[in-house]
Amino acid sequence: MIAAALAAWLAASSFAAGRDNDDFDIPEPAASTGDLFWSDGAYWMSVHQAKKAFDPVWLLRKLGLLARPPAANVDAQDEVDDSTWFTNRHARRRLSAAELAAGPGGEPPRPPFSVRSAHPAAQTPRFVAEDALGRRIFFKLDALDRPGLSTNGEMIASRILHAAGYHVPSTFIVPLASGSLRLGEGAVVAGRYKGQELPMQPGHLESLLYLAPRGAGGGRFAVATLGLSGKPKGPFSYFGVRRDDPNDSVRHEDRRELRGLQLLFAWLNNTDSRRGNTLDMYVEDGGRRFLRHYLLDFSASFGSGNNEPKAPEEGHEYFFDAGAAFVSATTLGAWVKPWEASRADPYPELGPFDAEGFEPEFWKPSFANPAFERAAPADAYWAAKLVTSFTDEDLGAIASVGFFPTPGAREHLVKTLALRRDACGRRWLAAKDVAPLESFWVEDGELRFTDLAVERGYATTDATRYREERRRDRRLIRVSRDGGRTFGRPVSVWLDGDRVMRIKH
Repeated sequence: MIAAALAAWLAASSFAAGRDNDDFDIPEPAASTGDLFWSDGAYWMSVHQAKKAFDPVWLLRKLGLLARPPAANVDAQDEVDDSTWFTNRHARRRLSAAELAAGPGGEPPRPPFSVRSAHPAAQTPRFVAEDALGRRIFFKLDALDRPGLSTNGEMIASRILHAAGYHVPSTFIVPLASGSLRLGEGAVVAGRYKGQELPMQPGHLESLLYLAPRGAGGGRFAVATLGLSGKPKGPFSYFGVRRDDPNDSVRHEDRRELRGLQLLFAWLNNTDSRRGNTLDMYVEDGGRRFLRHYLLDFSASFGSGNNEPKAPEEGHEYFFDAGAAFVSATTLGAWVKPWEASRADPYPELGPFDAEGFEPEFWKPSFANPAFERAAPADAYWAAKLVTSFTDEDLGAIASVGFFPTPGAREHLVKTLALRRDACGRRWLAAKDVAPLESFWVEDGELRFTDLAVERGYATTDATRYREERRRDRRLIRVSRDGGRTFGRPVSVWLDGDRVMRIKH
């Protein structure tokens, strides 16, 4: 639906990315520490939620009586510059099918693998090894009865996020044959108790091979993630700034790329947006040393709950959702939640993943995220431009790297992603919250622009009208989708003669 119009818009788009200049040389920071269970769970899910009940500003914003504060790191075109957090890719310059499928790239892991540590009894069995090139490789294993479930999230969701602009590691599906795993020097295996490590024995290698699922040809496999270059310095927070990073000058909850990430996670149904699934790496690039910020671990995408299918409430409620619990209690259970009905789960490698009833505005991760909670309509609109930049063909190219032993599973994933993409487009490109106008220019004294909702097929020209309001310092352009009966919020455009100086949605 959107392929031809999208290509035409991108060819003429003013989506030109600048640089944030947040990669100045800095002293090596210490690795961040802290109890991630407290940060990701107890505080943001209980203390923070309780505080909101006594916060009149939050209440006014919740009721729509007070606007949420705008993102603090947008440029004059109301875009996000390239930075150590985000690099504009597919929405700025369309990636080829090969580039989309390659993701961050890199040479695939090369056997034999010298195992250094293993957690075979974890919810998702995993181990760390060095390959024949001396690189550190992180392996994860699907459940034996669900081959591909967590693997497809790692392989496909990570590539979509990379194409959108986020920093992610490289992932590969790697065959594991007998003899491909070797016992590394000083190798340890997780013991029965937390923090316990025991010397690894040859039998543990056989256990790892036994836990690995079989592929379509009968051979065993794992999803492998290349270790990132640089030195790991712990996860970043979705709130505040990192005090030992002089480049970190914008509060994270006010970064548009982190606010807008909510819509991309909603699209992919990646419900695990905890701080623990991020990582700051101290890297060297261009003679400078600085922190680059990565997203990690996408195995909870689509219908996967890591190594088992998602529970029905995932994507609809927090792990502990006081609001939903209150409504259920006060109605004595009479309130029937729409998602409580049984869901089809015909594809073991995907889990229950569909577009029926998907409302991106109301999607929730499993844990409360302070950047997501602070997202304003303009942030969601920005993210919708990223989401809708992927055509059906783009999604098919990315899905080609997944593992789909069940006939029709790959086609179902592509179709569902396309339907959920279009739900995001209809909500944030064709509604009144934001005027989806881009690529402004002046011609013969008239201000002209591209209407993304029309260009991408989410609105029609016959019912669309525009109204220009002139102010002393700017022009306001409003859009109507009902033939001019009602007009929504405007986009502001500042001009200097025939030059467009600034845009704000």
